[in-house]
Amino acid sequence: LAIPEEVINLISIDFVGPDVPRGLKPRQFTIGGNKKKKTIKFTFYSKHLQKHTSMNGTEKLWDAFVLFNPGLGHPNLEAGWIDTLQFILNYKRGVPVLFTAYNSIDAERDHNIIQEAVSNIDNLSKPRNNLLNKFSLNPFASRLGTFDDVPSEGSPATNHSDDESYVKKQKIAYANRFILLYNPAENNGTI
Repeated sequence: LAIPEEVINLISIDFVGPDVPRGLKPRQFTIGGNKKKKTIKFTFYSKHLQKHTSMNGTEKLWDAFVLFNPGLGHPNLEAGWIDTLQFILNYKRGVPVLFTAYNSIDAERDHNIIQEAVSNIDNLSKPRNNLLNKFSLNPFASRLGTFDDVPSEGSPATNHSDDESYVKKQKIAYANRFILLYNPAENNGTI
């Protein structure tokens, strides 16, 4: 079902998560001319997604979820994602989820966590084990390299660490280098 462009007058994007700075005010921009005027609204929530299912007594409805480089399978981050990932994959509307990953190691770890979570969803009529495709290279990935500052051992380091041995252990990562789309509404949940 395609929605004609003229029907979409408001695009609302919610930034949700504990890393979103507290106190950010919603922002709204209007673009286009008289007949093709569109409004884009950005709203910021600094708690976990599952705690924002209703706002002012109205249930929030999302059309899709995007997780940019979440580190779902990273040993230091995995536990913090369990509830949110379960919420997203069990969301009653069955909406698509786009995941990105920094590198092939990050993509493989995240894929394993997503695969396990999808195979454990109770409300499926048949198991979806091994139906989840792997991450693929993202043609729109950032070309700007950054250091992976959450090593697999230990805790995240600050940007101004004086430990030279730590700096040598860091890996170069590229934001959104790999991409995976999980769409439960199509092809029995395959990518």
